[in-house]
Amino acid sequence: MQRLIIFIGIVVIASVFRFTGINWDQHAHLHPDERFLTMVATDIHWPQSAGEYFDTKISSANPHNVGHGFYVYGTYPVHLVKLVAQAVKKDTYEGITIVGRTMSGVVDLATLVFVFLIGGNLAAFLYAIMVLPIQQSHFFTVDPYATLFLTISLYLLIKKRIGWL
Repeated sequence: MQRLIIFIGIVVIASVFRFTGINWDQHAHLHPDERFLTMVATDIHWPQSAGEYFDTKISSANPHNVGHGFYVYGTYPVHLVKLVAQAVKKDTYEGITIVGRTMSGVVDLATLVFVFLIGGNLAAFLYAIMVLPIQQSHFFTVDPYATLFLTISLYLLIKKRIGWL
């Protein structure tokens, strides 16, 4: 029980660091990758059917089909942010940026949970106060998503293959 209470405190500390000053640039869109992802998320539209979604040549959810031919990131973060932005009625250029930054923070907190499962409270605390994850949580970029999936993979590798956990 004490371990859980300490972890909840760590999550609170991590949340304060990740969600304070989320509009740090006052809608100036200073981060180039974030600006590009915001433009893509603003321009994509949901296809009329699942068949259209999976047909990359015509899908309006494909960045290449809405004027972004040099899109090199994965579409999962952009699609997720677009979906959440529409759900909370923030599907605008400024709104998508803030939703994207908030989602980066949420995804990074999920990473924190897996760091805790791998290494306990000390590891979670150290991750919670690390500068790079805090900084990445303030940007709508794909980095927090990649970190989450890599951490989940590491957790599963340790648990299933090594039997360490």
